[in-house]
Formats: sequence, C-alpha cells, structure tokens
Amino acid sequence: MLRKRLQWIKKDDKLIQGEGVESLSEAELRQGCRERGMLGVLSVEEIRQQLQDWIDLSLNHRVPSSLLILSRAFIVSGKLKPEDAVRATLSSLPDEVVDTIFVTALPSEDPVSERRRKLEYLKMQEELIKEEEEKEKEELERMKESKAREAKEQARARSLEKREHLCEISRALAVLASAYYAVCELRA
Repeated sequence: MLRKRLQWIKKDDKLIQGEGVESLSEAELRQGCRERGMLGVLSVEEIRQQLQDWIDLSLNHRVPSSLLILSRAFIVSGKLKPEDAVRATLSSLPDEVVDTIFVTALPSEDPVSERRRKLEYLKMQEELIKEEEEKEKEELERMKESKAREAKEQARARSLEKREHLCEISRALAVLASAYYAVCELRA
C-alpha cells in the first residue's frame, strides 16, 4: 500500500511538472504539499517553491520519494534548503541504507560505471549473505551440541531414576523376604 502511494506521488510529480507548478491553484498546492508530508501553512509562494523543490529533487535529481518524505522532518523549521535536508537525512541513516540508495536509486552519468557500482554492491551483498549463512551454521552447530548435551543429561537422569527405583524395589523385596521368613519361623 505504501509503495502504491509512493508510485502515485511519483506519477503526480510528473503530471505537475508537465503542467507546471505555476498552473496549480492554492488548494491544489496545499493538497500536493500535504500529500508529500510538507506543511501547508506557509504563503502560496512558499508552498509553490516547496513543491517545485520536491519535483526538482524527485524527477530531475532522481531522489527516491521515500527519502524525500524522510527529509521533510529537517525542513519543518524552514531553516534548511531541500538539498541540505536530504543530506541531513542521509547522514542520519545507517550506512547500509545509504549504500543501497546510492547503488539502486541514484543514476550515473556513465552506464559502465553504474553497472560496475551495481556489480560491486551485489558482490558485497553476496558476501554479507555468506557471512550470515556461516553464522547461522555455527549457531545451528551450537544448538545441536547443546541439545546433544541436554539429551545425554536427560538420559543420565532417567538412568539414575531407574536405578533408584530398582533400589527401592530391592529394599521392599528384602523387607518382604525377611517378613516371610519371620512368619514361617513363627508357624514352625
């Protein structure tokens, strides 16, 4: 549902760019800003500029809509330019996320270097997957060893219980045997 919404916003960006931000009414401007997570309490010109900046970053600089929405938190005060807000957002994200955005979303002027970059990223992801698989194998081995120890301990405990039970039966039999001999001697 979220992806569909982001796709819809991207299509709307293209429509607005085609018509021009200047052609939108005040209500359309405010609605467009609200849909993109921007405050609509500014003047019409400020709202128009915000929407124009959004469309410029979204379409001309190919910044993903999800990243633009995240960057809105830095613009609320109105003290940062949109580009600075995107930089601030990127700097606050984990390196893995930034690397993913850099490789998958941002275009390159040279298609060969873009392919190399994507290939390097895929190799890095493959290495991470191998490392995770190794960790999972090690954890599985530890779990197997732990379960084997646990099974041995349970088998020992059952063996001790059986031994104790047999000792109790032996004592009971000894008591019964001595009682039987006592009764036999009294009869004789």
